[in-house]
Amino acid sequence: MLEIALERTARILLVSWEGLNGTAVWLTVSFAAAGVLRNFLSPEFLQRSLGNARPGSILKALASGLLLPICSCGIIPLGVSLYYSGAYVGPTLAFMTATPVTNPAAILLGLGFLGPKLTFLYVASGVLLSFVVGLAGNALAGPELHLADVETPRATSLSNPSVSWRRRFFSGLLWGFGELGPMVSKYVCLGMLLMGLVAVLIPPGFIRDTLGNPSMLSLTGVAMLGSVMYICAVGHIPFIAMLVASGAAPGVAVTFLLAGVATNLPELLTLYRLIGRRTAVLYFVLVTLGALVSGYAVNLILMPDFVPFMDMAASMRSLRLSNYLSLDPSLLARTLCALFVLGMALRPVWSRLIRLFCALAAAFLLLNAQDAFAGSRLDFFESQMPGHEIICSATQDLNDDGQDDLIVIYRVSPDVNRMVVVLTGTDGPVLTNVVPAPVSNQVIQFKNIDETPPMEFIVYGSKGVSAGFAIYRCHGDVLEDLFGENMRDCCN
Repeated sequence: MLEIALERTARILLVSWEGLNGTAVWLTVSFAAAGVLRNFLSPEFLQRSLGNARPGSILKALASGLLLPICSCGIIPLGVSLYYSGAYVGPTLAFMTATPVTNPAAILLGLGFLGPKLTFLYVASGVLLSFVVGLAGNALAGPELHLADVETPRATSLSNPSVSWRRRFFSGLLWGFGELGPMVSKYVCLGMLLMGLVAVLIPPGFIRDTLGNPSMLSLTGVAMLGSVMYICAVGHIPFIAMLVASGAAPGVAVTFLLAGVATNLPELLTLYRLIGRRTAVLYFVLVTLGALVSGYAVNLILMPDFVPFMDMAASMRSLRLSNYLSLDPSLLARTLCALFVLGMALRPVWSRLIRLFCALAAAFLLLNAQDAFAGSRLDFFESQMPGHEIICSATQDLNDDGQDDLIVIYRVSPDVNRMVVVLTGTDGPVLTNVVPAPVSNQVIQFKNIDETPPMEFIVYGSKGVSAGFAIYRCHGDVLEDLFGENMRDCCN
């Protein structure tokens, strides 16, 4: 029983990793693009173009997403960035629906494998569905229609000519990878994990048999199945074409591709967490129903005289052309990007783990200290600084008197930390002066830099995307900041 559970867990993790590996490059590119566009497109322009409920704004968003070679997972950062920059939820959802459906590589493959008629119906259905999703989003989003307070990047918009394009470019990259990336990546990775669970519970053979024999499952089931799976149109069109050639109804192909390409679990989870529950449910229902209606309409149009497209030469030509338009990175690039996205997703967790480790290490040192003043140092700190949570602490002889002293990093308020040293003197413990401490990821390391007493110590930490360090030394009861790098940016 245990072996079966371990095997299934390994399969779930492997499938999830393969899904992340296949989308991570596009996610990385989209994080960069979203950050740069945020700084080069002024908030006034976005508000004027997409920050309203008029149908024209939906058409503009839909047109801007046409023929971009980006998959449904890769479009998540761009869509979230639009919404957080002032776009209404209708244009945002229209953009996120139209872009993966009208991927130029997928259209070329469709022309070669599915034929011009079925490909035209698929693309036309996708564009129409995108417009309907946008209209319904504006009408039904309620309080999630737009952000009440749109964050405007300070001193980086086009309206400020004094800011160079280089500064705007790199500032945009910092926002894309430092704020948007971690915010989106954790939900994308969780969605990939859920998708791996679905893929293991629903074997590929069942999916193949279901799609190949639509009498086993209605178009509604096909739409539901496609909407939770990650379907890359470029990778699945040849498979769908094979099913259609084997006798599957053409509407099944359109329904499965629309539902699968336009949405998936990572996308739905991200919408739910970063925009709202109403938007995620609305998007899922609209895309699923739209895919179902589109498939049914395609069956009415093409059946019963539909003849599957069979032209091997055209298929090979479209495959070659689509390869030119598709980003096909190496395995190393995909793996590095997947690790990068995973690292951004786990960054908040790593911070908590480091804090937990520091707390456990401090507790172990305090409980197992050999000198008689171990308890008194901590008691003295708590008596002088009552009510403050200890984040990290460490002990070392800092004034060369043969007794360990206590370094404490403690929280003053949710975003403000401070550091102080409890020195063990002949007349009892003494506090040094208080200095600012990093907001997160605090690490204390002892190092005798000049190789003479007393011992110096280094404090590392971060705040948001800023990381830095500082080197300190105790001179009497004064804590001296010798030198460092970016520590001021890591403290409040």
